[in-house]
Amino acid sequence: MTNTTEASAVVRTRTKQRSRPTVAEGGPHPVDVHVGSRVRLARLLAGRTQEWLGAQVALTFQQIQKYERGANRVSCSMLSEFATALDRPVGWFFQDGPAENAESVPDPALGERQRLTYELTSNFAKIRNERAREHIVGLVRAVAEGDSDAKPLPEA
Repeated sequence: MTNTTEASAVVRTRTKQRSRPTVAEGGPHPVDVHVGSRVRLARLLAGRTQEWLGAQVALTFQQIQKYERGANRVSCSMLSEFATALDRPVGWFFQDGPAENAESVPDPALGERQRLTYELTSNFAKIRNERAREHIVGLVRAVAEGDSDAKPLPEA
């Protein structure tokens, strides 16, 4: 009976020492979620699947899903492997991340923006007419910069 009591004490001690909250206790840290979302964005911008990325870093696609959702924290070595596979500098995965001292709430629109970014880039890559691509880039740049000189597209 003593062994069972000691084992229970060890289990209780381990759960008390947990330094980061579980999903049930308030979810993963916002930085973990952000880095995971940037892994997803880099993968989508590269036109790659979770299976492909998993094969590059010797993980299953399910593990890639957990990293992308922020459910699993990305270690430094794994981030380095993702950066190499996706041809991005490591710092890119932290860009536009949550401020250190700010109370940050995950942006629910992030997934939709990523989907639209992927759709835009994948369709843009299919355009063969160089002049049309240049016009599209100019249009997007003008809208992004709030350029008042941007001419609206004619109504169809």
